[in-house]
Amino acid sequence: MDIEYDFDYDLYEACADGRFARVKYLIDNGSDIHVYNDAPLRWMASYGHLGMVKYLLGKGANIHGDNDAPIAWAADKGHLRIVKFLVEKGANVEAEENAAIFHAALYGHLKVVQFLVEKGANVCLGDNFALQMASQNYHWEVVKFLIENGADQTAMKNPEKYKSYIAFCRKIKTRAAEKIGTWWIPICYRLKDADGEFRMAKKSWERVEKMMLESKA
Repeated sequence: MDIEYDFDYDLYEACADGRFARVKYLIDNGSDIHVYNDAPLRWMASYGHLGMVKYLLGKGANIHGDNDAPIAWAADKGHLRIVKFLVEKGANVEAEENAAIFHAALYGHLKVVQFLVEKGANVCLGDNFALQMASQNYHWEVVKFLIENGADQTAMKNPEKYKSYIAFCRKIKTRAAEKIGTWWIPICYRLKDADGEFRMAKKSWERVEKMMLESKA
């Protein structure tokens, strides 16, 4: 068997296993950084290891390898820092038929979905596939965000459950408002910030809403 092939396969296995020191050692000693269509970068993005992602790109790894797979693999795991860094370095947020936002929506990574949309990802690509996957897996915050940003609501899975979620959110907000009105409004009157918002009321709202969501009141 070809010795060089073994050396490169060792690199692939080290990447898949998350043995970061071994990955660096092999590359520093001549292993092919582009093995299996730049698999090392994909794996490091998937593990969320920003230092290794930077190291690999510094060594010449192709950020667009395997149809911009690194950003999709990072989005799949919800690694927002990696996604941001890859976009900063030129990754295509809509590559491979919108794979990045699809994977983020599939696993309910709202912040990643929000960032990708902010950077130009089209929520309607692939027959609103991101919305379909988010709703199929009951990631209602993601569903709500996608619809608010142009996704076709008729493509949604489990529409009745989504309606129940929206009704629940309204109930929570109503109860939170009642709590805030009872406990905090008399205290925080005139304590406004530069935008004219009641600072204490705003913080109290967030605290009460979080508490009620956690208790599913």
